[in-house]
Amino acid sequence: MNDIIQVRTKDEMRRVIDRLTGGSVRSAANEQKRNQWRMQYITMGEAHKNFTEHIYISTRDISIDGLGFESKKKLQPGDELTINITTDDDEFAVCAVVVHCTQSIGTYKVGVRFSLIDSESN
Repeated sequence: MNDIIQVRTKDEMRRVIDRLTGGSVRSAANEQKRNQWRMQYITMGEAHKNFTEHIYISTRDISIDGLGFESKKKLQPGDELTINITTDDDEFAVCAVVVHCTQSIGTYKVGVRFSLIDSESN
């Protein structure tokens, strides 16, 4: 396994998404009626809260701005996480903040917003 790629800017996240989609982000964005394009992306991952608590997650969808996942652990809006996701080629880590956490049957559906630097402000 390669080193973990630390994703810190929106441009870096855009490159990660482009690798996952084969470069089809821009064309797919116009087909959805959402403010932000997102793609279904199902894989296992891990979230870290306070650098100590490990939370296993199953992702549902991803966008340049955030991630949807399921977790057996209830999280609170405002919780800060570091999320590690392994793709076919790499493993990346990104900081995020919980936006919502909704109880479902045997799990919680969680939405996080990535804590990324706006690439234009670099």
